[in-house]
This record gives sequence, structure tokens and C-alpha cells, in this order.
Amino acid sequence: MKSLFELEQTLTSHLENVINKEEVKLKELKEFYHQIPKFKQHSDSQTYLGNPLHSYMLLKRFVGYWSKLEDLLSNNIERKFLSLLSSNVHMFPTEEDIYGARDALLRLQETFDISSQEMLQGFGSRFIHSSALGADDAFAIGLTAFDRQKNQLSRSWLDEALQLLDLGVYFHEKKPSRFEILDHLAWLEYLSEQYHAAYNHTVQMLIIEPSNKRIKENLKIYERTIKKEFKINDAILKEQQNIPIIKEVNEKKKKEKYKRFYHTKEEKAHDRYPIESRRMQELCRGETDPIPSEDITHLSCWYKTDNPLLVLKPGYVERLYVKPEILLFHNAMTDYEIRRVKILANPILERATVHNPKTGKLEFADYRTSKSAWLDESDDDLVASMNNRIEAYTGLDMYTAEKLQVANYGIGGHYETHFDFARTVPLRPPPWKNRTDYTYRYKGEPGEIIKENGNRIATMLFYMSDVERGGATVFTNIGQAVRPVKGDAVFWYNLHHDGSGDPDTRHAACPVLIGEKWVSNRWIHERGQEFRRKCNLTPEED
Repeated sequence: MKSLFELEQTLTSHLENVINKEEVKLKELKEFYHQIPKFKQHSDSQTYLGNPLHSYMLLKRFVGYWSKLEDLLSNNIERKFLSLLSSNVHMFPTEEDIYGARDALLRLQETFDISSQEMLQGFGSRFIHSSALGADDAFAIGLTAFDRQKNQLSRSWLDEALQLLDLGVYFHEKKPSRFEILDHLAWLEYLSEQYHAAYNHTVQMLIIEPSNKRIKENLKIYERTIKKEFKINDAILKEQQNIPIIKEVNEKKKKEKYKRFYHTKEEKAHDRYPIESRRMQELCRGETDPIPSEDITHLSCWYKTDNPLLVLKPGYVERLYVKPEILLFHNAMTDYEIRRVKILANPILERATVHNPKTGKLEFADYRTSKSAWLDESDDDLVASMNNRIEAYTGLDMYTAEKLQVANYGIGGHYETHFDFARTVPLRPPPWKNRTDYTYRYKGEPGEIIKENGNRIATMLFYMSDVERGGATVFTNIGQAVRPVKGDAVFWYNLHHDGSGDPDTRHAACPVLIGEKWVSNRWIHERGQEFRRKCNLTPEED
């Protein structure tokens, strides 16, 4: 009986551990369950996903929790649920998707000039379904900015992470390390010449780890720097410990005059890239240039009825700009056509690629983030119908046009400045990126290699969704922007009449801040247009 008694005590001890673990699991499951938004109507979920922070948290829940739920639950609790979970694990996002989402949030912050505090608060009260992030998220995004050498953004995110940590605001994941936050902040403050702040952060680190040799050495460096810069002694320096340092947030950058993107021997692409990037951001925020006064009288709207297809339903055309001529066709797609194109494209959407002229291969690139699919006339009669309409609108032959490309832009989805026409002369890219749109440009001289169908003479871009904020098509060389309106289409010629590329068509797709962006486009080639868009008698006429 004694042995039986001891066995019962042992089993009871183990049973107590099992009960305690199950209670902890149940508590975690309840906390996770209450964090998940629940909607009865599909329209509500679309509005929710329109906020990029909500999309980020959705990715995070799948990577951090749904994928680990199988380990949390024992097999005898809910076999059906576990079966459902494991059968759909192939759909779960990965850590790489989380990193991409953080990059997208930083891109949105830079483009639309949003503070880290406003991002953390879900853009404040301006949008419904807003939800705040915690210290763990702020720290992770700050580290991403640190890795990308975006020091000012990293400082702001790490400052927020420190404040949220002190308030005890962090969700789900492991509590971020105060020491690690301070370590990164001290270095960033030092780089920004905020020496007192770097010194104070280092003092706080030594309180956490008094014997850390590296931190002690850093403190000596900061002490020497402060004494040298401000000519103060040890007593004054000690008095200044932990005094809040007032830092200028949102430092105003000197606005450089923007020059159009013309390739010259003197121009260095890596010097131009940050200027052009800032120009794109300004246009995405709505800071467009005024229309030249001599062109205003040429801006007009009219009905296009010069084709049999346009007799009963004419084209509603608006000239947005004169040189280059940018035309907007209102109501170019119906709601039915948009729904049909999305249904056809959805199963075959893949991450968009760009053509590398050096290797001749299609590659992923961080300057183009979207998912795309290609539709041909054989896929559906609707594609053929759209071809006929484009031909009626533009007067161009669609025989050599590329397939209909359908693109969907998700969190921060964008496409940096580029030309739609091909270039063949090498130009040195920026040192930190192998950017194909900087590496090659159109030469315009005899003997160059051109594809059988010629260069891309024109672009027709259909907007298949409204975008609440962001997502505009901006033309950096002329300082103009076209806002997406569901059903409208924008058209422009990429080439001059003599076949040379028009640098003023350089354009970009702004990141999507709020909402979702769907577009489809046709790139029309030169072959077949010989008698439809004739050459001018003299090059000067262009």
C-alpha cells in the first residue's frame, strides 16, 4: 500500500502539471481568439483589409499563432480543427512575408509623411476599424528600418517601442528587450549627433548590465565627444544625465530643384535616384505642378464617335496633359467586366517580375511589388472585346499588342519610376541596387536590336478599383498625377513619331495607403501602326 500511495502522489503531481499547462493554453487561446476581428458581412472585411496595419496584423497572426496552434493543442482536444489547420498550412504566410509587410509600412510612412506614432495608432480616428500596434511591433519595424539604413525612421520607431514597453503595451509575442532597444537607439542618436541622448541611453544600459565591457567603452566615447563638442566638465555632465533631450522631429529637408530625367554623360544615376524618389513621394502626396499656362486652353473633354463601335456608346475623353498627351477615358470598363477580369485573373496571380536586359530573364525586384496575371483572347471573349474597344479608342492596331496584364497591389504595393519603352544603352546603376530601369535606356540610333514587333509605342491602363488613399499614377518629369477611379482608363504614347523614346513619360505607381488597387493594362507595339500613327515630316514637329 505504501508503494501504491507513493505512486498516487507522483501521479497527482504530474496531473497538477497537466492541469496547469492546459489552463495556460486555454488562457492563450482565449487571448488570441479575442484579438481576431469577426465580421458577418464581406463588405466589412474589405473595409478592414483596406487599412495596411490590419493586413500586417493578419499576416502576423498566421505566422506567429495559427501556424503554431497545432503544437499548442493536444490531438485529443479537437481533431477536426487540427485536420483543417494542417490541410491549409500551405496557404500560411512566411517570415519573409512579415519582413515584406514591414518594408511596405516603412515605404508608406516615407511616401505619405506619416509619423511613427500615427502609424502605431492605426492612423488615428480618421479610419474605422483602426487598431494599435504594441512595443514588439514597433521594435520589429524599427529594426527593419535600421537594417535598411533608414536611421531617422528607425529612431522614431525605437523611441515609440521604448515608451510602449514602459507602459506595458505589447501583444502576443515575446516581450522586447529594453537593453536591445536602448543599444540601437544610442547608436542612432550618436550617428544623428544627438550625443546627450546617446549618453543617457548608454547610462540606462549600464544599469541593466553593469559589467558589459562594450557599453562601458561606448560611454567613454560619448563622454569624450560631449566634452569636446560642448566644452563641459564631469560635474555638469553628471547633472545632465536622464534630462530629456528635445529633438527636432520631422526635420525639414532642403528641397532640391527637380531636373527632368534626361540621360547625359555628366549625370550620375546614383545621385539622381534619391532626388527622383523624393519627387515621386511629393507627387503621391498630391504636390503636383501647375499646368503650363500656354497648355491650359488645350485641355478639353469630348465625345469620341469616329468608330462604329463608339456610335451607340461613345468614348468620354478628357485631355489631362498636352506634352506628352495624356488622355483619360471615363467609364471605359463596366462593373461586370471588372468582376469578370478579376475572376479570370485571381487563380493565376503571381508576384510581378521585371525583365533584366542583361540576362534576358524575368526577375523579382523590390522596386516593383504587386501580383500580376496575363490574359489572352483565347482565355475569354471579354479580352477580345476589350481589345476591340482599345482599338476604337486609340485608333491603333492591337495585333502585336502584349497580352492583357492584370495587377493587384496589396500592402504598400508600388512600382518605382520607370519607362514603358525599352532602352539599350548601359548606364551605371546606383551602387546599392541592381536597378534595371537605370541600367538601360533607349538609344535611338540605327543598328540597334529591336524585337520583331518593335518597341512599346503606347500604354493603355485601366483602373479596376477605387483607392481610398494612394495608388496614383505619377509622371515625375512633368509633375502630374492621375488618381485611380474605378472604370476609367488612361492612355499615352511612349514614343515620339520618329520612334525615339519620350523621357517625359517616365512614371511610377504610388504605394497603396488605404484600400486595394486593381489595374489592367495593354502595351501596344510599333508593328502594325505604320499607317495609323505616321511619322512627322520633320523631327521638330514632335
